[in-house]
Amino acid sequence: MRCTPRSFTFVLAVLLCGFAIQAVAQPPPPVPPPGTHASPEDMIAKLPAVLQPAYKAGLDAEKAAEAAHTSGDPQAIMAAELAMAQAIKNALVQTKGYLAGATQAEKDTIAEVLMSFDGPKGGPPPSGPPGPPPAGGPPGPPPPGGTPGAPPAGGPPGPPPAAAPDVAQLVDMMLKEVEQHIKHLEMGHMPPAGGPPGAPPAGGPMGPPPAGGPPGAPPAGGPMGPPPAGGPPGAPPAGGPPGPPPAGGPMGPPPAGGPPGAPPAGGPPGGHPPVPPPCSEALRTSELSPQATNVPFDGKQGNLIFRTVCDNSPYDTNAIVLPTGRAAGGFDVEAIASVKVVFGIRVEGGADVYHSSAGPTAFHSLLIGDTSPSATGKYQIYLDKGKSDPGASVTIRFIDVPK
Repeated sequence: MRCTPRSFTFVLAVLLCGFAIQAVAQPPPPVPPPGTHASPEDMIAKLPAVLQPAYKAGLDAEKAAEAAHTSGDPQAIMAAELAMAQAIKNALVQTKGYLAGATQAEKDTIAEVLMSFDGPKGGPPPSGPPGPPPAGGPPGPPPPGGTPGAPPAGGPPGPPPAAAPDVAQLVDMMLKEVEQHIKHLEMGHMPPAGGPPGAPPAGGPMGPPPAGGPPGAPPAGGPMGPPPAGGPPGAPPAGGPPGPPPAGGPMGPPPAGGPPGAPPAGGPPGGHPPVPPPCSEALRTSELSPQATNVPFDGKQGNLIFRTVCDNSPYDTNAIVLPTGRAAGGFDVEAIASVKVVFGIRVEGGADVYHSSAGPTAFHSLLIGDTSPSATGKYQIYLDKGKSDPGASVTIRFIDVPK
């Protein structure tokens, strides 16, 4: 389900794209002859220029995920998978915003690019090897003479072609699925792996492609893969867990105001928060979008924001910019390295408003605004490298709310 044999940025989006097309009864696009399909970079180049950086960041994130899978390090795999999923989400969020003012030609191009990712994988054609057609029949016309229930001879070869899917609806469906996938990763569900040593997992880092169904069909259990034993995605294993599940899995507690059934806050067993994902442009881009919206804080609804800093430049600082009429509070540590980490928040170009030496209580009570203490609403989180150990990194979380 990729444009090239190597994995592609939006493997998850590809699965979802196939699912969305099926949902609106769109026939699968014809498979181009071998060697004629475009590369991921070529497809990205077709997009409006303003969207291309987010998609390129997603491509970089998947390359990092491939490398993490070949390392065999579960912690690195989980961090890279989360960074890739967040990069996909960011690209989709930007796409959704762009569609609101896009021309019909631009919408058609975006739909074409998304659907084109559902192409050959360098193995057997999507319709399966020669032999009996997959369940549900092949995507082409029925055999001569018709099949049980087929229209009389001389009639149309199948159902009339459906209208092209609405690209905004397609993106909404993909966003919903990628957000669900991010929740699964944050709860500690390791994505499936496979393939020969040194190669990316079969079907890409998001798991193997669907089998036994028509091209674009979601895997058993839905596009996110098979559900955990005993129930749908998010359900505890059959028989119930032996005790409370780890809070938020390796990525820490879920956003405040999370969905019913989300594990309680408190971090994983052992009492230490999870380790942040490696700093990269893809991670930084993904953090530009809220991790969750309509999160309650101080009687208001706001956006949950993450900011990560690491001990390597330029990622040892990160910006917090509050637009007019906005404030930020509910600060906490989302993830932190298992070494000595010292960090602070300061007015851009000015004095500290918080330093981790002041302790967690001061951090939790911190409140900053668009005009105070910074007159411009611009702040900076920084890693105090002089007082931190090598390898230090931290992800902070806060809620951006109306004043």
